[in-house]
Amino acid sequence: MARSELDPKLNGNQRLPRGVRPTRYALTLWLDPAAARFEGEVRIDVMVEAPTARIRLHGRDFEVGDATATRLADDGAAGGDGAAAETVGEPVALTARFGPAGGMALDAARALDVGAWRLRARWTAALGDVPEGMYRVEHGGAPYLFTQFEPLAARRVFPCFDEPAFKAPFAVTLVAPKALVALANTPRIEQSEREGEVRHVFAPTPPLPTYLVAFAVGPFELSEVVRGGEASGGAPIRVVTTAGSGHLARFALDITPGIVDALARRCGRPLPYRKLDLVGVPDFSAGAMENVGLVTFRERLLLLDRASASASDRMWATIVIAHELAHMWFGNLVTMGWWDDLWLNEAFATDLETRVTDDVAPDFDAGLEAIRETGAVMEHDALAEARAVRQPIVDGGDVLNAFDGITYGKGAALLRMTRGWLGDTAFDAGVDAYLTAHAHGTAGTDDLLVALGEASGEPVPGVLSTFLDQAGVPLVRAELVDDGRTVELRQRRYGLKEHPASVPWKIPLVLRYGVGDTVHERRVLLERPVQRVTLDAAPEWLHPNGDEQAYVRWQLPPAALGSLLAERLDVLTAPERVALPSHLWALLEIGALPVETMLDGYAALADDPHRLVFGGVVRALRHLGRRVVPVEGGEAFAAWVRQLLRPQLDRIGTTARADEGDHARLARPELVEALAEQGRDRALIAAMTETLHALLDDLADADAGKLQIAAPVAALGGDAALLDRLVAAIPHAPTPGHRVALIKALGGFTDAALVDRGLAVFLTDAVRAQDVFTLMRPATRRPDTRRRLLGWLDDNHAAVARKVGSEMAAHLPELFTGCSSLDERTAVVALFAPEERRPPGLDRLLRQTLEAIDRNVRLAGRIGRSVSAYVSKRADGTPTPSRERSA
Repeated sequence: MARSELDPKLNGNQRLPRGVRPTRYALTLWLDPAAARFEGEVRIDVMVEAPTARIRLHGRDFEVGDATATRLADDGAAGGDGAAAETVGEPVALTARFGPAGGMALDAARALDVGAWRLRARWTAALGDVPEGMYRVEHGGAPYLFTQFEPLAARRVFPCFDEPAFKAPFAVTLVAPKALVALANTPRIEQSEREGEVRHVFAPTPPLPTYLVAFAVGPFELSEVVRGGEASGGAPIRVVTTAGSGHLARFALDITPGIVDALARRCGRPLPYRKLDLVGVPDFSAGAMENVGLVTFRERLLLLDRASASASDRMWATIVIAHELAHMWFGNLVTMGWWDDLWLNEAFATDLETRVTDDVAPDFDAGLEAIRETGAVMEHDALAEARAVRQPIVDGGDVLNAFDGITYGKGAALLRMTRGWLGDTAFDAGVDAYLTAHAHGTAGTDDLLVALGEASGEPVPGVLSTFLDQAGVPLVRAELVDDGRTVELRQRRYGLKEHPASVPWKIPLVLRYGVGDTVHERRVLLERPVQRVTLDAAPEWLHPNGDEQAYVRWQLPPAALGSLLAERLDVLTAPERVALPSHLWALLEIGALPVETMLDGYAALADDPHRLVFGGVVRALRHLGRRVVPVEGGEAFAAWVRQLLRPQLDRIGTTARADEGDHARLARPELVEALAEQGRDRALIAAMTETLHALLDDLADADAGKLQIAAPVAALGGDAALLDRLVAAIPHAPTPGHRVALIKALGGFTDAALVDRGLAVFLTDAVRAQDVFTLMRPATRRPDTRRRLLGWLDDNHAAVARKVGSEMAAHLPELFTGCSSLDERTAVVALFAPEERRPPGLDRLLRQTLEAIDRNVRLAGRIGRSVSAYVSKRADGTPTPSRERSA
């Protein structure tokens, strides 16, 4: 039957009733990437708990031909995966009805009684090009099909119970043209050819939620098979690329077996699935996706030319591969029962990506990178509009907002804090018990917290619930009182304005302090708003969050903090120094630190040899340059930036040396870009422009790392001829890393007409939907180019939204979190005011963006003159206190 009108009672954003649950799917799809439509047939074995004439499930944009329900013999118990279950009796006709947001019902001609039934439906649907659900990508003159079902898009492809709690085995069959490769979650076990089509039958999966089902069809290149070691069970691993890209698979092939082995050791069990295909996707809205056995990636995060790839690309490829494969245990083997526990998937994967990258590539300093990123998460968590890690997801419409830095970064920071508190042995024992108890099933936060508590004997549920179930960052002030041996600890919610009263956090703190030449530690569980701790001796210095273990902002009295910054930076550990630039900014924002103290601190930290410490200063200078210091009249600030950062760049050089390590290669892009943009180093911009033209002259052999440094900087002073060269070069980029560098540069021009021309390239075939933020974000860094972007998006919003799809369009407000004037705020509100520009998930992101703009406006108004006065004094040659002492 054809589709009926949408029934508002069948809202796909509402949770399904529990009276019918799937026990097995048999899914057959006829897929031709060159066709406009596809056809499917599904048989879903279900258990009916109470008599019903309506089965609620999910499906959208289908034309259903026929559907029936047939009773299964012996309640469908024959055969381990249900494959041998037989039907009995006459089929009952089903009528398909649809509602908004993918709601669907199968209405039976008569009530289905309690027991096992087999639902059968055939349908056809259109194939689209928007990277959601199942979609087509043209690449190299050939069409391909890929899938991206998380979180709510499986319903776009086949009728299903599209909620994570409904895990069931899938038996997938794909029928595709003979010349094409067809891939799914499991190994192929049978194939047959008929009339130019090949029928590919894949082994049944273990129980999966619908969002982890995946397939791909196209003229792929398949790499050789490599295997992990004994720890990982020796599963076969391949890299899958589009035709002509197979030579870029070597890096992933080399690092993945070690990643899988390290994960298996850390998770205490081998890979729980039979194979791993890592697939490079030319147009992909997500960065990567952990589908069981068929893991998909943006090409830049998987396909690298080892000889020319930048250190940043190698680092992030390693981190992202580790993240997605960590999901094989956390999220795939054990799945959250509902989306408000998404952190169980993403926080564990984010934490493990760091630990495993440190295992296999320690030079990347992934653990310290995570400390730095936690500072950025805390900045977001300070918003009144911040969500809790376990923010209740009332219906499917709230799901999209859960994929944010709170779920990933804050969740991972809480796991890191918990492991530091409990110790590795107890933490790992609790996690092992959790995985064992819920393997191939679902679990919730309480299951994990109880397991950790039982393994450690500590009150884990009571402690972590204070962090998981309320938004915000605790601010801990530590002060020595009375005899100098007593530390008074005070906690409140960190924020720029008053928040509703929070439940006091229960914070496992490590106080690090020095007595003479000896460093001491004191562990304390801070449970009350005010709590006192007596130390062994009166300390000469104190750090209230040793090794940055706890998820807190911290504060010391001005004299104690000033002494730490001016005289005792050498006593701080690497994690403490890496976090310090972010903490200084946070204290300034709430008025707890004078501008001069923060800027003196940055000057001192700019001399630190570690890239992530002076890199934190670089980030802070960017924030100041973009949000506080005006474009015109900022020459003194630019001169001060050059004073701080040029010595570091002179030390490592503007060009990579053959014998240098990844530390310098990772630091160089940040330094060059900051010196060019905030430091207005015209000579550096000219040099990078010359380098870019030389690279474009021989793009096929160009070093991707050099291109990624030179192209965005050259765009700052670029002309129309350079823009034309960049556009012409995009189709000839030899690797995804080269291509991204060219696209990023298109958004970085500063001339008004060239801003519009660069943005307009997005609406051509030269760039893909996935490139929307890569191209547009550079235009957000200056007030004048932000205004051009706001106007251009207002004129072209419908075309942009059609190209990127509703999920990416919901994130467009995030482009404008750096706005720093009320005029810009008004323009942002107007841009997203029309109802047709507000897809699901946008409203919260827009509120967060507007709050961030208000925050920038207040800060610029409060400290702008003080910053100008400070840098004017320093720009005339007066050294900062730290450099005066070192001189």
